[in-house]
Amino acid sequence: MNKIKYTAALLLGGLLSFSSCTDNFAEFNDTTGAYTDELQKYDNQTNLVPFSTIQKGIIYQTGVDGTDWQYQIIQNLAADMFCGYFHDMNGAFNANNSTYNLNNGWTSAMWTYTYGNVMPSIADAEELNTEKDWPLYHAITKILKVAVLHRVSDYYGPILYDGFGTADQKPQS
Repeated sequence: MNKIKYTAALLLGGLLSFSSCTDNFAEFNDTTGAYTDELQKYDNQTNLVPFSTIQKGIIYQTGVDGTDWQYQIIQNLAADMFCGYFHDMNGAFNANNSTYNLNNGWTSAMWTYTYGNVMPSIADAEELNTEKDWPLYHAITKILKVAVLHRVSDYYGPILYDGFGTADQKPQS
């Protein structure tokens, strides 16, 4: 019985593949309606595209369902627990931040997220929105950069601020 089902499925699949229409394949699969570079120039959207990621990076949020648990690591398990804002009395976290035995995965989450996801968008915005060509967008980029990085500085102290993504990354003296 199974052999008959598999044979029928193979024959049906083969029949469908021969009847597929690919005559106008390139015409049907063009980029009509795509968000092209030309469309991004309308209403200065090219300058504003990085701002969404930067704004979401101020307080961790991706907008993707199922990923908000990472905020709990960044805020609750690392900062709040270490500072004593809350403590789990059942002892499950006794070998971690609640007893100042720092969990590297928890304490590095803010750094990894900010410098891996948000700072590339800030670098793109700074490159797009130069002070000479776009002074308003340049100013907004600088304000958002401070809003993102002041939280990181609260976690770690002095941080990399200028020259991200360039060879100019030198320690400040």
